[in-house]
Amino acid sequence: MSTTKRTNQRLLPNIGIITLEDAETGEQLEINTADRRTRSLFNELVSGRETELSHTLRRNNIDAITAANGEGLPPGAPLVLSSNANAG
Repeated sequence: MSTTKRTNQRLLPNIGIITLEDAETGEQLEINTADRRTRSLFNELVSGRETELSHTLRRNNIDAITAANGEGLPPGAPLVLSSNANAG
């Protein structure tokens, strides 16, 4: 997968006014994606969160795999599933 493709999937598209809803609280927010400043701020926030997550994972010696929607895991990537639902 190319870096350009991954980067483009994280950009906020210019599609006009959209409504975002918080899955936990139900709070809704309308934003105008046609506004260049809105898209720029969104992109900066995404980049900052990704950088923070990357630093946290490295600091805790946790390997990460980046996968995009609609694509499988990279060849040879380990798949580890864990659930503590039945622990007790």
